[in-house]
Amino acid sequence: MNCPKDTSELVATNYKDTNIEVCKHCKGMWLDQQELEKILDEADPFLDVVKTDLWQNNEDMRLEQGSVTCPRDGSPLYRVAYKDFPIIVDYCSVCRGMWLDKGEADKIIDHLKGMLDNETITQYFQGIGEELAEAASGEESFGRSMHDVGLLVRLIEYKLYAGSNFLQSLAATMPR
Repeated sequence: MNCPKDTSELVATNYKDTNIEVCKHCKGMWLDQQELEKILDEADPFLDVVKTDLWQNNEDMRLEQGSVTCPRDGSPLYRVAYKDFPIIVDYCSVCRGMWLDKGEADKIIDHLKGMLDNETITQYFQGIGEELAEAASGEESFGRSMHDVGLLVRLIEYKLYAGSNFLQSLAATMPR
């Protein structure tokens, strides 16, 4: 496969325990369907809480046909932007792969971590309710919903700990 930006050869490599293709010249990366998901899971399992919100609302997406083609199947890549998200990805509607320019994967991870930091305890409790509703309706598997509920409960615990000066001072006095 060749780079959609400069036609250099793409080389198979491992990034955050995921096999991807990277351009020798521009260092951009081609991600096949679901590979971004794997990278985000490896970067921080708590990102599950916010990453599903990322592309959820079609009304908030801006889509335009780009000037480059898919290295996998030659189809046109579409430039996709979402709300105020700082990254525009090049997406193939046929194979569902995506091209990320150099550094964009790390920028996506950093942005999602920022979203996670800004979530409130109330939003986490709402998320638990949504996960339980998805499990009850069969929209998502029971095991997957319970996994997500477990993540949300741990995040609530961390938020409570981080907001408590008493707990922080108590922890500081404990032997390591």
